[in-house]
Amino acid sequence: MKTFTDFKTFNAYFGTEPPLDSHIDVNGYGNKYLKKSDEVCLDFYRISLKQKIYFPKSHSLHHLNEKQVSAIFFSSPKDVNSWDIEKRFKGYYVQFSHKIINENKHIFKKLMDFGQHEPLFLTSQDEHEIEQIYNYMLRHHKANPKGYDIILSYALVLFNFIEKLYLEQLNQSTSKFNSVVIAFQESLHNYYASQLSTQKYTEIPTVNYFASQIDVSANYLGDILKKYTGQSAIDHIHHYIVKQAKVKLLNTSVPIKEIAWELGFEYPNYFSRFFKNKTGLTPRQFRNQ
Repeated sequence: MKTFTDFKTFNAYFGTEPPLDSHIDVNGYGNKYLKKSDEVCLDFYRISLKQKIYFPKSHSLHHLNEKQVSAIFFSSPKDVNSWDIEKRFKGYYVQFSHKIINENKHIFKKLMDFGQHEPLFLTSQDEHEIEQIYNYMLRHHKANPKGYDIILSYALVLFNFIEKLYLEQLNQSTSKFNSVVIAFQESLHNYYASQLSTQKYTEIPTVNYFASQIDVSANYLGDILKKYTGQSAIDHIHHYIVKQAKVKLLNTSVPIKEIAWELGFEYPNYFSRFFKNKTGLTPRQFRNQ
């Protein structure tokens, strides 16, 4: 897997214009960029506006092609990306180095909190407003590539606008998000059901595991669960493990060390500490009460 630590090498690989600066890069996509790539890792932040996207037939969002949707895409350091584009889209991107992020954390806090999320689909009005922000950034960047202050001011406006849209969509699309909650709960149940049948517990499942199972990002899954259940994703996982542990402790004579292994704990003492932290009792105390 290729890893890109700077704009110059990535832009050359991707097929967009060379950056004017090594710490901030703003530009349009053009029509010569790479349409298909294996997995790559970018070691910088990238926020893209992709307009009139055409999804391949194999993509889960292929049904949106008739609407000619546009969306904001995010990439944070160490994210792994790949793409397979049948028809080129138009749009813009802005890239920020670690140095810029670290020196302006008050501006980028919203971006760092937002993390990796699903594409943020836009109405035509929202698309127009965001396109204007990119055009302003691009114009000033070309006039003065070292004029960071103006670009960062527009970046803050962009982040605030994106946050507003994301929260609006989170509040409006209840039925869609409820399906995510249901899919997560089913996946959590199925994980332990399938492991029980094969007796091949290897580890406690992670939020990333379940996010990949239902084809969303971990941050997105966490936001939906917190919004509609009041609990984080990891809280749901831990609650399920404790529930299963209580059932096994009360209704079976299976040794505690074996229960620990069945629930994904490599060492029984880790399971005991976990269980006591969640219930106030050790597994043995709970079984004998």
